[in-house]
Amino acid sequence: MPYKHYWTAYGILFLIGWIHRDISSGNVLFYNGRGILGDLEYAKKFDLSVGGHSDPRTGTPFFMAVELQTGSHIYRPHIDLALGRPSTREPSLAVVRHNFQHDVESFFWILLWVSVARIPGGRATATVPFEMSDPNVFNTRRQIMMGQGGIFDKILAGLSEDIREDLSDTLLTMQWALEGSYDGRKYAFEAMETYAPVYGFFRRQLTTLANNVPPGRVPLQ
Repeated sequence: MPYKHYWTAYGILFLIGWIHRDISSGNVLFYNGRGILGDLEYAKKFDLSVGGHSDPRTGTPFFMAVELQTGSHIYRPHIDLALGRPSTREPSLAVVRHNFQHDVESFFWILLWVSVARIPGGRATATVPFEMSDPNVFNTRRQIMMGQGGIFDKILAGLSEDIREDLSDTLLTMQWALEGSYDGRKYAFEAMETYAPVYGFFRRQLTTLANNVPPGRVPLQ
């Protein structure tokens, strides 16, 4: 898949301060040798001062960021033993509002989905993150995956042997970067400078992956 084209398109949205809000496999298109990021129906300017404490959930469940799926923040304040309370207090009535990293995370889930569901030869255990027979189990499993690398390692072990070496490190470091970025941002959701590093990291990882896995090397099903 021509991720560099999709990533360039999303980079333009990021630079003008817009979020897509529905990045999914059905909205990353391929036409005449180029990737196209489509369906801007739900795209809007990123402005947390607009909309109060409501932000209607948009997106495709398979590829939706964990925070949007669960309605809770990944970051949890650490307990300051000297103070006897969390080191950072959660803003009152803090609700999950769609931000730039949620779009970035959707690209991560798309890449994982392609890796486990579209590349033949993988083990059935690898598709566990995309089983939705029970929405509560689905959400809990995604939360655990985003916070515990050991469990994610087991998912990656089920990838097709043809691609496992190239994809495992990329996907695992992306998962670490997402978790670290959520943790580092804390509750400063409006701070644009906190989103640039994770965007840049993903761009470098996808560029490396594209160089290591050229088009046609791995058949898709």
